[in-house]
Amino acid sequence: MDGTAAASRTSPRARRLTFARRVCVLVSLLLITPPFHGVAAAVLLVGPLVLAPAGYELSLLFACASVFLSVASWMTRRSGGDSAKGPVTDGKRAVRWLANGITVLALSASILVAGFECLLAVPYIAEPTGPAGDRVVVVERNVLLAGYGDVYLVSGGFGVGRKIASYSADDGYSPMDNGTYALEWRGSEPHFTAYGTPANPVVMHPAD
Repeated sequence: MDGTAAASRTSPRARRLTFARRVCVLVSLLLITPPFHGVAAAVLLVGPLVLAPAGYELSLLFACASVFLSVASWMTRRSGGDSAKGPVTDGKRAVRWLANGITVLALSASILVAGFECLLAVPYIAEPTGPAGDRVVVVERNVLLAGYGDVYLVSGGFGVGRKIASYSADDGYSPMDNGTYALEWRGSEPHFTAYGTPANPVVMHPAD
């Protein structure tokens, strides 16, 4: 048949599901790229709930949505949604396989990178609360024998945090977990200091 074969033609619903799946994968992948690092590492405080790193968590959410859409598309085909028959050339079949392969690779990269970042990050809400209800959120990460912390100010105690300081700790020491930190408010300006021990020093750094 001149390089063609009888195959199921994709139904409109399956095409929409496939398009939505690829959009989700694209958004998930973009969120883990360097140009979007500020968004990926963002801190969002909603009441007592801290979403950090919010962008990486959002990337995982889009990745999960793409998996759900893939299953929905497959079920649509299995249920007879693609019952209409029509010729599909070898070229079209190759393009379809290539597109699906790229989608799988992009999805895998998103899940690995975003999952690793979310696994490392441990958020804390520092006490006390500011006079105007402002809160300070600290996100710690421990990698092997090194520890890091990023300090954010959330105005009004709700919304996206603004990075105001950071610190590094030896041997993965956690000032937040051990309670060795001090937070003072001078009006609406927070002054956060993390302390270590003689064996596990902590060094404060200004915001980037």
